[in-house]
Amino acid sequence: MNRLSLIIIALLAVISLNGCGEKIESAAAAKNIVPVQKVKVESALITEPIITSGRLISEAETKLSFKIPGIVKKIYVNEGDAVKKRKIIASLDLSEINAQFNQAKNGYEKAVRDFERIKKLNGEEVATLEQLQNTETALSIAKSQLEIAQFNLDHSKITAPSDGTILRKLVEENELTNAGYPAVIFGSTSKSWRVKVGVIDKDLVKIKEDDLAKIEVDAFPKNVFTGKVVEISRSANPMSGLFDVEIKLDDSDLKLASGFMARVEIFPSEKKEYKLIPTSALIEAESNRAFVYALNGDSGFRKLEIQISFLVGENIAVESGLENIDYILGEGAVYLTNSSQITIVN
Repeated sequence: MNRLSLIIIALLAVISLNGCGEKIESAAAAKNIVPVQKVKVESALITEPIITSGRLISEAETKLSFKIPGIVKKIYVNEGDAVKKRKIIASLDLSEINAQFNQAKNGYEKAVRDFERIKKLNGEEVATLEQLQNTETALSIAKSQLEIAQFNLDHSKITAPSDGTILRKLVEENELTNAGYPAVIFGSTSKSWRVKVGVIDKDLVKIKEDDLAKIEVDAFPKNVFTGKVVEISRSANPMSGLFDVEIKLDDSDLKLASGFMARVEIFPSEKKEYKLIPTSALIEAESNRAFVYALNGDSGFRKLEIQISFLVGENIAVESGLENIDYILGEGAVYLTNSSQITIVN
């Protein structure tokens, strides 16, 4: 039984208890004449909200990694720490990297000396042009090796690309890590927040970029956030089988954090026409199937089956079943039987 059914059943229970008050109950018992309300069936173009849930992420959430492999020597931060731009987050053990750099540096210095010596000898016509060209090539190779070693040394640490927060550590000290393997997940505080949710395929096709959304965060139950769809995945997440959709939140002064759970309602821009009736008009309901009484003339009524879609405030959006129906019976209809007579009390 879905969420809508539970809500409708609860509403029917309340209606059954309260009805139209003592006036309806006494009339039904004494004369089998039931006072009921006459309700006009309204039509409206409405967007059916897509209800889902997800978690809050930083818009600039980034996986930071070392550019070279090595053993992690030191991690300078903990999860949740706020860091400034260019702060060192983690570094590799430099034993091997320094040895490679020194080796490349010595090789380059030797290549420079060899080139200068052969160049001088070539000017004195002692060394051949081929020898000069060979030492020049060796110097170029040695220079490239030194640049590679210098690059590896310079990138043996991870620094914060901007002011932000350490969201998660993915490696530990003394652990061997490969080049490009994420070491920490970093969230920039200079960007706004998003909610990543998963939706099924039939809902995905209804969603477009810039569709509006309402977000409720468990950490702030009294606040309702607004936002819009900014990213729609075109392939299913292999872990969940759902399609990822990201909603960018409008600016807020509240202190949000990555990982907060959120309930989301997405309002597709494409609208559809529904019939609207009050919840008090329902006499039976199960799942999306329900029954109401349609008004025939001034005092007749007949039972109709309808297909309901979703709640709109205190009303229900009806998918089908009320075509060419102008009026139904509202509050008091739950007391009717086949032998009842009605009196309109609007």
